[in-house]
Amino acid sequence: MTSRFTGKRLLLAAAVAGASVAATTVPAQAAPPPAPETQKVDDCTSALDVLSHLKLLPRGAEPGRILCDVRDQSKEQYSNELHTERTDASGKTVESDTLLGAYEWLRSLVVQVPTANDLLYVFTAK
Repeated sequence: MTSRFTGKRLLLAAAVAGASVAATTVPAQAAPPPAPETQKVDDCTSALDVLSHLKLLPRGAEPGRILCDVRDQSKEQYSNELHTERTDASGKTVESDTLLGAYEWLRSLVVQVPTANDLLYVFTAK
C-alpha cells in the first residue's frame, strides 16, 4: 500500500493537523466570575441554616428551646457583622465575638440558643 501524502502534501497535512489540535486545546477567554452575592438572613429558618453552615451552633444545643425574634419588621436594615455572645447560667457574659462574612443579617433579628449545660448563645447583627 502506498501513501497518498508525499513531500509537500505530507508537510501540509501535518501543519493542518497540528493547527487543529492547537485550536482545540486553547481555552476561550472567559469572562471573570461574577462577584458572589451576599445572602440575606431575614427569618429564623435561614438564620439557623447559616449558623449551622458556619458551624456556629454550639454542641448540646436544644433545638426545641431555640428562640428567634424579629424586633421591628418595619425596618429592613442589614449588616454583614454577626455578633455572638455567650452567657453562663447566672447571665454573666463569658465570651463575645464578631464575625464578618458574606451574609447580610437583619439588624432586628435575634437568635437565642440555650444549651444543655445552661449556657446561652445569642446571635445578633452589630
